[in-house]
Amino acid sequence: PTALIDAAATLADDVSVGPYTVIHGNVRLGAGTVVGAFCELGHPRLGGAGDRPLVIGDHSLIRSHSVFYEGSCFGQGLNTGHRVTVREGTIAGDHLQLGTLCDVQGDCRFGHYSRLHSNVHIGQGSTVGDYVWLFPYVVLTNDPHPPSEVRLGVTVEDYAVVATMTVVLPGVTIGSGALVAAHSAVAKNVAPDTVVAGAPAAFVRNADEIIEGEKPPETLAVTAVDAHTLDIELTGPTPYLLGQLSHTSAYPVHRPSLAQWGADFAREGRLVSNGAYQLKRWALQSHIELVRNPHYWNNDKTRIDRVIFYTIED
Repeated sequence: PTALIDAAATLADDVSVGPYTVIHGNVRLGAGTVVGAFCELGHPRLGGAGDRPLVIGDHSLIRSHSVFYEGSCFGQGLNTGHRVTVREGTIAGDHLQLGTLCDVQGDCRFGHYSRLHSNVHIGQGSTVGDYVWLFPYVVLTNDPHPPSEVRLGVTVEDYAVVATMTVVLPGVTIGSGALVAAHSAVAKNVAPDTVVAGAPAAFVRNADEIIEGEKPPETLAVTAVDAHTLDIELTGPTPYLLGQLSHTSAYPVHRPSLAQWGADFAREGRLVSNGAYQLKRWALQSHIELVRNPHYWNNDKTRIDRVIFYTIED
């Protein structure tokens, strides 16, 4: 009863609106949508109201204290955390997830099933493809010489992953399937299916040429010196490399398991690891169960015999 809903707004069947939320007349909410408390939907853009409504697709969830400006359109299954801000002119596909305190600066494009974790900043004019993951505190910039009137949006192509605390500079394209490691500063385009790290992000020597088919995979400048030493040659200085190697993308993989099981090598009964616990069960969309690893070098100091991680939507 405390929500303020303009009579001109369109709410489909089974829409729920929390207390003290303001819904302007230029809003269209799809069926089954849930809006939390203290939200504002359809906020007028700077300079006055425009002629484009805010459209939220069916079965969306907008959590409390979030603000969506007019003139944006979202497909079905939008899911936000708390205190999300989305400016005007943003177009998104289905099942976009925006974590708590995300800031989308408008005139952006999102594909389907992309996920932004908490505190991600998306500069005006950015493009994010399908199945992209942006981890907490990622910043996509757009002004090459701030403050200026120049806008060069970042493009993150399908299936790319950008790890936490990374800054992507204006106009950069991160190619499909690429991985940018944590705490990187990306100043130039990242080729598809590559891994970059550092500030500025550096490439493993010959990686680009191998991807383009100009050199064979054997020329990648990564060499196993012995059973315990890996030599990585980069295209430029990367003082943060050791820190980036702690990312999960750099973990060693048990080669016989990978050869036998392929993409399913990490399932229960197959995963070979060197940590304090073994994987007992991985129930998708439910939980992960770990048990004590008797082969762990410091097993006598392990105090907890069994650990269960429950999967909870952001």
